[in-house]
Amino acid sequence: MLLKSVLISLFIGLALLVSIICVGQRSIVFPRHLLPSVPKVPDVPPATEQIWLQRGQFSVEAWFMVGRGRTPDSPGPVVIFAHGNGEVIDSAAMSLQFYVNRGVSVAALEYRGYGRSGGSPSQDGIVRDGVALYDQIVERADVDARAVIFHGRSLGGGVVCGMARERQPRAMILESTFTSLRARASEMWIPGILVRDPFDNLGVVRELNIPILIMHGVHDEIISVSHGTALADAARDGELHLWPTGHNDLASHLERYQGAVIRFLDRLGALRLH
Repeated sequence: MLLKSVLISLFIGLALLVSIICVGQRSIVFPRHLLPSVPKVPDVPPATEQIWLQRGQFSVEAWFMVGRGRTPDSPGPVVIFAHGNGEVIDSAAMSLQFYVNRGVSVAALEYRGYGRSGGSPSQDGIVRDGVALYDQIVERADVDARAVIFHGRSLGGGVVCGMARERQPRAMILESTFTSLRARASEMWIPGILVRDPFDNLGVVRELNIPILIMHGVHDEIISVSHGTALADAARDGELHLWPTGHNDLASHLERYQGAVIRFLDRLGALRLH
């Protein structure tokens, strides 16, 4: 009788734990309650266009930052950027200015439910938004559609990998990102099958035959450096850079960070496009 009561209690406890994980996990993956507030009218950088993607009942914001010297008569490469789960495009934009200064345009995607964007975030929804942004950007006269690079930071690595299944870029940059959220969950003793937004980056990287730059901090306390090395090992044309940083301070080594990206783009020939 006692054993039966114990088993029932364990079953109820397990069922409750599973329910909590299933219901609450998106508030962890997409912690909108911790995001910085944004003004209704954004203070956009110079030469930046605010784009609204119509997504049925709501709209999703994106910014297009025109690369220096890029016009319809002189189109150039573009980076489609996806930020981390604790950022908004307002705060991420300044770290992308070095692209613009070198003639590389940037299209920064905001996540649904973030900032001024409507809707609720999910892997499928955000990836679809990213694909819609891609389709709009490559139609621009000042963009060379042969030179689209995806750059994802942290959770944004999952976003651009998901986009790459639908629209293959010229190359990809993965910064402080994971092999998959299921793998990350398993490290925390959470069964991967319960993860609603798996973001299988490793599977995508294995399939792609494009240059991929992977940057990771060896002291990353949120996503272990083992995720970065595994992605590099899986890439057919991977370039791995490991730095003595944590998760959020990779770009604090500014010259080294920007130098690695610029050399990667130069290897692609992206910086020599006219």
